[in-house]
Amino acid sequence: MEKTPAIMLQQKIIAFINSLKDDGISYIGISIAGNESHFLPDVKIDTMLLDGKPFTSQHYFPPTDIESTVILRTKEI
Repeated sequence: MEKTPAIMLQQKIIAFINSLKDDGISYIGISIAGNESHFLPDVKIDTMLLDGKPFTSQHYFPPTDIESTVILRTKEI
C-alpha cells in the first residue's frame, strides 16, 4: 500500500508525541500549516472564512500514549 503525504505526516506526528512520554508531558496540542494533501481522508474537513478568504482545517485526536490534539490547516504560500 502506497503511503500518502497524509499517512506519512500522521506517522511522524504520532512518533513525535509518543517520544515525549517519558519527559513528564501530559498533553500536547499541535497546529500545522500545509496543504490539503496532508489531510486524512477519514476525518471531517472544515471550511470557513478568515479575513474574507477560505480557510480549511482538520482537527483530530491521534492514537498516542499522551493525550493530544492536532489541527492541520491550509495556508497560502
